[in-house]
Amino acid sequence: MFFRQRFQTQFILGMFLALIGASLIGIGDFKIGIKHLIGDGLGLLAAILAQVEQGLYSSSALRDRLKIMIEERKSYDPVSTKATLKKLAPERNLVIDTTYNSPEQIAKKVKHFLLN
Repeated sequence: MFFRQRFQTQFILGMFLALIGASLIGIGDFKIGIKHLIGDGLGLLAAILAQVEQGLYSSSALRDRLKIMIEERKSYDPVSTKATLKKLAPERNLVIDTTYNSPEQIAKKVKHFLLN
């Protein structure tokens, strides 16, 4: 496929979950709502699946990493993160307000971004 590398189904599933999670997280991540919780959960699940699938972490290392992620999440600033990412690689950023767009609109925007 890409650079003559074949990807396992678990990896492709993890990437798919990461894209969905990232699109659901979007702007306004600190607002409370089921969309935000689902997006965060899918993003976290994708990251965990990718690392476990690659054999990068034991269960104790995974537990420790999750504790760190939870603590970091408490002080996450989406505004400065968005500004930094746009500055570093503006052509590789897609920002979607998930409080404004429906899941169908989000999927359409992600598809358009990936295909263009």
